[in-house]
Order: sequence, then structure tokens, then C-alpha cells
Amino acid sequence: MEVKVDVRHMEKRSSERHLERLRDGRTDSLQTSSLHLDILRDLKRINAHIVSVAHPILDESGLLTESRLRMPH
Repeated sequence: MEVKVDVRHMEKRSSERHLERLRDGRTDSLQTSSLHLDILRDLKRINAHIVSVAHPILDESGLLTESRLRMPH
């Protein structure tokens, strides 16, 4: 769970770099675009599943805070 935000940032950066390569017209990126985006989506889903399993375990152990929501300023 500690790296969930890191995984989200890595996925976003990877998507942005991939889109840059597509804009540049790189043939290798054009040919593998759907595969690349599918793998990113699947890795994000795997991470979400891992977190969903860890969440109740950590909650029961008292290692989670009451809420993840930010308080208004």
C-alpha cells in the first residue's frame, strides 16, 4: 500500500512517454501501442487487487488511519 501512489505516478509517466513517442511517429511505438497501454492498464489493476487484499489485513492490525481524505483548509 505504501507504493500505491508511486505505481500510479509511474503508470502516468509511462503513458505520457508512450504518447510522446506516438506523436513523434515512431514506428515501433505505433505498432505496439495497444499492447503497451494494455500492459499498463493490467499492471495498474494487479496493483489495485494487491492493495484490496492488503487493506483489510492492515486495517485489522490497526495500521491504517481512519480516513485517507484530506481535510479542508
